[in-house]
Amino acid sequence: MRGGPPALVWYVSYGSNLHRARFLSYLEGGRMPGGRRADRGCRDTSPPRADAALDLALPLYFSGESRVWGGGVAFLDHEPHAGGERTYARGYVITGEQFEDLVAQESKRDHVAIDWDALGRDGRVSVGPGRYDLAVVVGERGDLPMVTFTHPAPMAANPTAAPVVGYLHMLAEGLRDAHGLDDATVADYLVRRPGARGAWTAAALLDALEAWVAGLTPT
Repeated sequence: MRGGPPALVWYVSYGSNLHRARFLSYLEGGRMPGGRRADRGCRDTSPPRADAALDLALPLYFSGESRVWGGGVAFLDHEPHAGGERTYARGYVITGEQFEDLVAQESKRDHVAIDWDALGRDGRVSVGPGRYDLAVVVGERGDLPMVTFTHPAPMAANPTAAPVVGYLHMLAEGLRDAHGLDDATVADYLVRRPGARGAWTAAALLDALEAWVAGLTPT
């Protein structure tokens, strides 16, 4: 990863961008059903060259507040936890420029310039003051770097916050599509993450997701 943005990278999603349609709205622009605002889109609106189900050793938690959905949003902690919990993820092959535009949209800025040299050397680099402004290399696949982004501070420094059903619906759709999980496994996975744990039960989430989908379906 020398010089400017690399031609291609694996962008690794672990939150609402697990849902391919939601991720495409970041690339192409537009508003997902139920979202509060439209996404600007990338300068290059080309679709991903590939996508794949992945998993990560870094734990998932919910914190802050989504400007699109309300409620807590997904972040990765900076180091694995003692219990060895894994995070379901999804990788998309996009250009380095698209990755920078994606980070900029998450941070509500016009542009983000990543120090790709430092990222390749150190494995992580801060790209600004925003809550998704820590770019992290999480591996390599097919000779391409696998890169994600998370909060610059670790989980211990961020109060957890419960996610709302609309946001969890995006994650659930992506988990089913990318990993082939059944509804019960999806609900159990989500409600065990810090922020959702204690705020949701698996049964309550399943009921809420069913009601959410029914509300989106024309009668």
